[in-house]
Amino acid sequence: MVTNNYKNAYKEVYIILSYLEDDNYNKIPEEVINAIKANMNEEYEYEMNEEVDIYKQEMLSETKATLFNIFRDYLATPEQKEKIIKMQSEDRKKAEMKKKEKYKTDNLFNNRKDKESLLSDKKNNIKLENTELIEIKEKTILQKILQKIKIVLFKK
Repeated sequence: MVTNNYKNAYKEVYIILSYLEDDNYNKIPEEVINAIKANMNEEYEYEMNEEVDIYKQEMLSETKATLFNIFRDYLATPEQKEKIIKMQSEDRKKAEMKKKEKYKTDNLFNNRKDKESLLSDKKNNIKLENTELIEIKEKTILQKILQKIKIVLFKK
């Protein structure tokens, strides 16, 4: 199911593509045009100002992305396509580097070892502190006999 924002964007794309010259319009496969027609919001109104440059037109971000993909795939020259692909590849690498820097997976286990060594040091200190003798009090025979009598009496 296509969301309303995308349906509106397809309407904007369709209107913008209608302003293309015939030779450029014909470079776009008919299936793509038909998919845009089928998914666009017929009730949405969008007017393109011919006096304003396409880069300065008011449009949805989804429209810009769709137009960019159409340009890259069907209208760009081989040199332009190569530049676009390089640019996208570099952008992906930068985004990966930012993620890598943000989450620092390389040092994830190193930090864990440091924390474990600190914890083990603390445990060792605790063990050393608690080496005092603990006095264990054993019950006398009389106490054991009384306890057994209580159990027998209270069972009933």
